Amino acid sequence: MIFASKLRVAVAAIVLCPFLFAQQPAQQEQQIQQVSENKTVGKEIGAKASPKIPAKDKELALQMLEISDAQARGFEAPMRSYSLLQISQIYVAIDKEKARSLLGDAFTASVGIQDDEQTQSRLQEEIFRTLLPLSQADVEERLPQAELSVRKQAASGIIRRYAEKKQFEPAIELINQVTGWDEFPYESATQLMLAMPAEMSAEKLSLFSQAVNSFKNHDHSKRIQMGDGSLTNIVVRFGPKLPAKLVLEAIDEILS
Repeated sequence: MIFASKLRVAVAAIVLCPFLFAQQPAQQEQQIQQVSENKTVGKEIGAKASPKIPAKDKELALQMLEISDAQARGFEAPMRSYSLLQISQIYVAIDKEKARSLLGDAFTASVGIQDDEQTQSRLQEEIFRTLLPLSQADVEERLPQAELSVRKQAASGIIRRYAEKKQFEPAIELINQVTGWDEFPYESATQLMLAMPAEMSAEKLSLFSQAVNSFKNHDHSKRIQMGDGSLTNIVVRFGPKLPAKLVLEAIDEILS
């Protein structure tokens, strides 16, 4: 009974708070519409007004969030992780540092989930998806604790972000980590190599060699892999500018 009561409070806060914080855009749209209907010659009445959430409503919403936060921490790991994730997504719009803290706690709770890898992975994926725009460093710090599939997916996204910003050294370092966990991240590494300038030919060669070695060490006997996310794609894109011997070695591995 106590658990059910706590759960109702948490759910109510999660459901109602976004509605309360959504009042401002709705009110603003309503006022803008009213202004457009009451134009004066050469001037719109109150066009620059920026209505705010009533202090009473905002205070109530924040109180509900605080209660929901406190109640969520008493749940078992799966529900605790889910509840903290939902609360954090509300805070993203109003207090990013609070959102970061909640997401960190949500991830910690997810690590404690036992005998339900699917739920654990789905929660961690959503936590990282929400946290990455707030703090890439926070995601990277937690990668080693995440489920392998989640770890690889998040790392690939971070490598692409590094490539877009031309931050090559940390991207290469992360590729090395991913290859140590499992197989070489062919797709995100391709994006990185495409972003590298011509003078980084040595780094491209190193990445290509690493890709070939990783391919050798994993089973690909069922079918030839092609397209994005494959060694074949890397060979097609970069083979003409790489040593012929190494490229032929890669082709032999793909066809074997």
